[in-house]
Amino acid sequence: MGFPLPRGYFRDVNLSEERRQQLIDVVRYRVQTMLEDEQRYVARKNDNQLLLDPNEWVSAARIKEQQKELQIYRRRRRGRSFHELAMKEDFLEAQEAVIGKNPSMVAIGTVDGTIENMMYGMSATSQADLITGFSYNNPPRDCALLGHLEHATPEDPFYSADFIWALPKLPSAAKQVDTCYLKATGVETDASGKRYGYLVLHSVDLSECPPFDKRYKVTRAKMFFACLFREITSETMSVVVRGIFNLQNAGVKFMLRQTTASFIGGMFNGVGVGESKKLTLLARRSQDRLHELAQTPAPTQCSMCVKRSGRFPGSSFLPWHVVLDQCRVCGFTICSKCAKDVKTGSSRKRLFLGAAQPCSEYTCCRVCVREAKQMTVRPAEAQFVIVADYYRARRSLLHTELHSSSSSNGSNGSGTVVMLSPSTATFSLDTIPRNRGRNDILKTNTSAGMATNSIADMDDGRFSDMSELDSAKFDSDSEDDPDFIDLDTDYQPEPSPGVSDDSEFVAWKTDDRIDFDDFTPSTNHRQRSRRANYSAASTREEHDAYMFNRMYKATCSAEMAYATTLTNLEAMRDEELKRTLD
Repeated sequence: MGFPLPRGYFRDVNLSEERRQQLIDVVRYRVQTMLEDEQRYVARKNDNQLLLDPNEWVSAARIKEQQKELQIYRRRRRGRSFHELAMKEDFLEAQEAVIGKNPSMVAIGTVDGTIENMMYGMSATSQADLITGFSYNNPPRDCALLGHLEHATPEDPFYSADFIWALPKLPSAAKQVDTCYLKATGVETDASGKRYGYLVLHSVDLSECPPFDKRYKVTRAKMFFACLFREITSETMSVVVRGIFNLQNAGVKFMLRQTTASFIGGMFNGVGVGESKKLTLLARRSQDRLHELAQTPAPTQCSMCVKRSGRFPGSSFLPWHVVLDQCRVCGFTICSKCAKDVKTGSSRKRLFLGAAQPCSEYTCCRVCVREAKQMTVRPAEAQFVIVADYYRARRSLLHTELHSSSSSNGSNGSGTVVMLSPSTATFSLDTIPRNRGRNDILKTNTSAGMATNSIADMDDGRFSDMSELDSAKFDSDSEDDPDFIDLDTDYQPEPSPGVSDDSEFVAWKTDDRIDFDDFTPSTNHRQRSRRANYSAASTREEHDAYMFNRMYKATCSAEMAYATTLTNLEAMRDEELKRTLD
């Protein structure tokens, strides 16, 4: 079996009106029951009682980090049968999961961030948008946006209901699972006029996304989670989560409580994704300003506190030493102290910029961070769709290669040159020769011959299929329990070593490093090595893959050379300004 799956492995979801309405009703029911649970918790708190009945719930884990603090509980069995416990659940799928010996979980706490950032981070208007969000932290091995149940409305720009398939990374001791689920988000007001946001993750059975055949050892896992969040301050949300996994795979059940705690904590990565999208959007809108700043003398002092950087060797250990840097969003010079976030203690933020990897950390000033917080977005509109530069670069490279390949084939064949439009080029990946054999692609009796819609990598398994990037319409402006767990950080499982490198979606990783020696004056030995590498690509398929990788490395090298040039230019202007002042 090879992952990621080839492009178009899954058909587009096509639902009857009756089925569609059933799923909409499921979302409404889950949200309504969460509101009722929240009211009970508030009533108990007002009566000076514990939020949850200690006879029914026991503390199972605690997540305490800089930006989130959650207490997680599981339902107590107390000598009751699983059928008796199942009657405590309020919908059929949860009852079936409890009968299967899966514990029901509740999480209550606070998370730094805003509802808008959470909604923006969870948006997935296209395949490219989906994988950009997943690349923020602990991405899955593979994923696919299967379709949309409903879209945003002018009244609720954060409303969405999407079908998603994901293949998560698991520890080597666990057997592989996948999941197909409905993700629904929205912002509404309750009966008292108070604003709240919701997130529903509800597994669904779709004929377009059937479970894999048993011989491939991938078990379909089900999850049913609902979350409410309210803003209690301008920067903090109170959250309530309730949910349950239904895992038939005994190889995963042994770590179920840890996985559930990690999953609940990871749900709120959407806040960080939303902030990163906003900062990325602001940075792209500031391109003209950055070019103008590059043409002016570089400041020698912080634009906020007016402090100058240390000018003599060995000053870095002094308490008054100042290090100047450039805000990646606005381009202004700031010192490390003015850029430092009070809560996290870091001066760097994650942005979806740079061709080396999907998400990287850059210095950001407080002004830009504040502007991003005050920024209003409408995720469904094209100008707010953010796709990482990492994937946009591959879109450009794919178009270039396909155009070149088509022109070459036309001139060598009938003499007619076939010109590919951008949309045709990026959607015609099936015309690219692949090294992967027919037997390397996962097929089942129920899914063979399907039209496809997943992430597919190129010949060397290094790049993802950007077949949907054109549809995104990019805009450059654009304690007492033995099972108790105390989590200070999110659980980060390692990929299974039993899977070959070729089957890993390496595009998610940052392990691959470009050898920039390829772009320096070479010795005879390196020249012979290059000729050997080129001659080894004896087939047309290997040659195409070889040239694609060379183009990608050249792009990364050019980007680094440009950054180095800007740095040198700033240093030269700094010295010139110093001489002028002297």
